[in-house]
Amino acid sequence: ESTLALAHLRDMNSHHVLPDMTTYWAALLACAQGGHWMQALAQLTGMRDQSVAPDIVSYTTAISACAESGRWLEALAQLGDMR
Repeated sequence: ESTLALAHLRDMNSHHVLPDMTTYWAALLACAQGGHWMQALAQLTGMRDQSVAPDIVSYTTAISACAESGRWLEALAQLGDMR
């Protein structure tokens, strides 16, 4: 599921279609459900790079992905970034 969601994001970028908040939410959720914490954090970076400001839903979904994978330091780092 996360592989497909991330592939759609890449396809959008290759066709010069900018992803919006909903697109990133879907990719983040797929990453969290698949336990892909590194990809979830990469999506937060991608959002910032595309001038889409991560919101509370984005951060909590990425934090969930980290927590599910036992990556507590990374999860805590995202709490700091939320401020």
